[in-house]
Amino acid sequence: MCMASSEFIESKLVNRTNAMLCDTEAKNNRWHYRLVFDENIGWDWFEKQVDKASRETGHALEPYKFGPANSFMVAEVREVERREGIDQNQNSLDEFS
Repeated sequence: MCMASSEFIESKLVNRTNAMLCDTEAKNNRWHYRLVFDENIGWDWFEKQVDKASRETGHALEPYKFGPANSFMVAEVREVERREGIDQNQNSLDEFS
């Protein structure tokens, strides 16, 4: 599977879904993309757009969380496969000895 950059994947997700904002964060060696919308969007439509972005980037993505937040809709998409060395919050076992 292709190791596309998080910025490239983020741009594909924003373009496909028309999100007004996107934050990218590394969690458990996976990139998570938090998309914010100023209008209501449907789950089925969103899932299809994520599938299309996944095919376009050559990187497996999955919708992870979805719901309202204040007057916005928020959806989180995560990478299916883990990437080595992207999570700064994790320490190696050598640091605990």
